[in-house]
Amino acid sequence: MKPTLTDFFTVLKQAVMFSPKNDMKCRQLQALRVSPREYGMELASENIGATICDKDKPFFWSRIWEQKKYNPNQVAWEFPLLFVSELSISTKNAMLNSAERSYNFQVAVLDKYSEDCDKGKCQGCNGRTVNEIFYDTETLLHSVVRYLATVTEAETDRGVSGFFSRTYLEWLISKGSIGEYTPGMDWGGVMVAENKAAVSYRTAIETLRVYGTAIELTVTVKNCEEPTFDFSNCPDISVVGHETGCKDCG
Repeated sequence: MKPTLTDFFTVLKQAVMFSPKNDMKCRQLQALRVSPREYGMELASENIGATICDKDKPFFWSRIWEQKKYNPNQVAWEFPLLFVSELSISTKNAMLNSAERSYNFQVAVLDKYSEDCDKGKCQGCNGRTVNEIFYDTETLLHSVVRYLATVTEAETDRGVSGFFSRTYLEWLISKGSIGEYTPGMDWGGVMVAENKAAVSYRTAIETLRVYGTAIELTVTVKNCEEPTFDFSNCPDISVVGHETGCKDCG
């Protein structure tokens, strides 16, 4: 099985869903958004651009929306938010079936500063300074990156196949949900090797009082299918030859 971008986003969704519980909500990831737009634009839009059509897809997930039974009239979400946006694509052997596309993503954990801190209420999630938000988002981002490192291709004895964290699979075995699994490609190991020199940094949208920590990750996927062209309705080859190329050269 060759991993795809959909698999990558699905694994990130798992990382948010399985984010470790904490007595402080701001120290557990609450939502995921994958977007072609910058997060400043999405945060300024209604429901960060998500709709009911995002249900059961890997581009948006929200803990509170799940608790609301995915109410189509109330696509809700909360911070801390894992936001993923595409920065660039590079292609190797673009014209061959062995083509590889390397995607560079910004993966950021964002949270919002509360004015309660300005009012002297300095405890809990709403009492954090900007520096504390930076440190909390850094910890959450590290948990996501560590989750990615543990991902493997697997097929369970229940006939389910895909890419999952090894720790998740072992947990399923301990709960009796599956008996065993057959591992395949160590995709986490591949991503670890690709991102040994990953750049991480602080990020902020001062106008929205949103702060966070981001990392740039590279994910490479290989071409999966050779296109099969449809020639069934094409004209005679002599007509095609006559109609193509330069008709008034010289």
